[in-house]
Amino acid sequence: MKKRWFLLGCLWAIPGMLAALEITLSAPADGATMPLLNKEQKAFVTMPHKERIAFYADAAKRKELVKAGYVPLPVKFAWKSDASAKASFRVFVAESPDMANPRAVAGKDGAAQIDNLKIGWTYYWQVEAVEPGAKPVLSAVRRFTTEAQAPRLMRFPDVPNVRDLGGRPAMNGMRVRQDRIFRTAGMNFNAKWIPAKNDEELFAAYPEYKPILASYQEMKRRLDADPKSLPVVPCKLKNKWTVFKTGKADLSADEMKSLDTVSTIPAELFGVKPAVMEANKRSRLEIPLDGKGPQTAVLMQEVTSPSDGVMQFASGGDFAWCVRVNGKLVYSRMQGNGKAASTSNYFYFVPVRKGKNLVTVVLKSSDKHWMWCCGKRSAKDFAKTLDETITDLKKAPVRWEPGANRVKPEGRAIFLDYYHVKSDIDLRSDRECMGMTGSPLGESVTWYHISSSAYGGMQYDFGKQQFKKVFRVFLDEKNYPVIFHCIAGQDRTGAVAFILNGLLGVDEEELYLDWEVTAFWNPSAKFNHALRFDHLIGGFRKLPGKDLHEQIENYVLSLGFTKDDIAHFRALMLEKR
Repeated sequence: MKKRWFLLGCLWAIPGMLAALEITLSAPADGATMPLLNKEQKAFVTMPHKERIAFYADAAKRKELVKAGYVPLPVKFAWKSDASAKASFRVFVAESPDMANPRAVAGKDGAAQIDNLKIGWTYYWQVEAVEPGAKPVLSAVRRFTTEAQAPRLMRFPDVPNVRDLGGRPAMNGMRVRQDRIFRTAGMNFNAKWIPAKNDEELFAAYPEYKPILASYQEMKRRLDADPKSLPVVPCKLKNKWTVFKTGKADLSADEMKSLDTVSTIPAELFGVKPAVMEANKRSRLEIPLDGKGPQTAVLMQEVTSPSDGVMQFASGGDFAWCVRVNGKLVYSRMQGNGKAASTSNYFYFVPVRKGKNLVTVVLKSSDKHWMWCCGKRSAKDFAKTLDETITDLKKAPVRWEPGANRVKPEGRAIFLDYYHVKSDIDLRSDRECMGMTGSPLGESVTWYHISSSAYGGMQYDFGKQQFKKVFRVFLDEKNYPVIFHCIAGQDRTGAVAFILNGLLGVDEEELYLDWEVTAFWNPSAKFNHALRFDHLIGGFRKLPGKDLHEQIENYVLSLGFTKDDIAHFRALMLEKR
């Protein structure tokens, strides 16, 4: 009998024991303000402007800053309870005291932590304990506030240099909304080109390379036998080109072959009359795209040589091209440019004769971009440069391979399930995105591939036209939340972020800081104000306006947008503090 009453007593006691389970919250203290930047990060962003510029120029200090990291401090929770060792715990964090729509993180040994909270924001938290076979028990609710110090750094697995554009004070006592626009590094790596394994594979892919390579190898033999056998003549290419925009995606084999017999600039080519276009001071010719899809143009100019010899030629382009001199094919990149378009991409030599010579370029655009860069560059070591040119031709890709995805399942869940990202603006070049058909985040995210410029390039035609496309994405509310990025999330991304925050009235000092914070991730001495950021500021300082904010607004208005467009963007992105 005594044993039976003892067992019944135990059974009656269990519910009471569970009901009496206590959870005492220790940290954060109720009403506490929690920092999200570590001491090194905070010291940098609160540093006076002149000191920060000097700090930036100090390579050793920059390395130390990178060691401190580019991710935020987590908010750490602690509690005590009289639960058994078999109990499980979760911490709920919400933006309202009724704990609606909370984020949940698992706890262990009376501790847990959470990342990526908004800056300058009040949160509420409580702990849930669950004993096996029993109902959950909740603690009391406590409150804390995150420090309002920008930037809002973000931690995402395997994607570096991530932060929220929002959180900063803006115009008219407002602040920039958070969880609306995120800037990141590339969410996948750049495309790789796979070179030919041997000459047989190369010539199978590009038959036109066989005579070109043979020509260069003959030049090399002659040069080895007699260093004076290949005189370099002072032919100078002009910045003006006669341009025939064919309106076709490609030229036919017969049309390409017909260019072999063209010896002077015709009045009409393939039924198209020409236009004269001039490259800018950097020898870059930006050709407007008419309509969608790849297009082909034929560029011509005459150069005069004082004698027979070879002319040094330096060029690059977006996206593919070949060069003829006096009808002879002398260089081809019709498989596509493997580098960001510049006059220094490819360096080669072309035979010229005394008197007039016709240079003809067949230039093919990508879907998004059309540019030809051509200038004169002198070789100090002719034989070495010939070797490099031959090697470069042999490295032509037989196929492109899209870059590997950086976004792992955990990061994808954060981007999609919690932040509900809808749009991905990829500012990289066509070459960097070769083979891509959508966002690394998946099919639910709309991928906008808009090759962009950076710094001083934002003031040139290409930079302006591309920013127009970018800004249109931000004017459509259905596109939000938006991620935008290039590959590093610093140059092209930084230039776009500068304009967006400038339109929102973010303080000038904060505009500088938003760019400079990439130093938390990149220690390179080449990533500095003189080489990079000053060119961006200098471009806007030349525009009308009483201050930088007006100058940025006038820049956007000059692209064809209206004050109503800018007001709409502000309405989407600003909130009361």
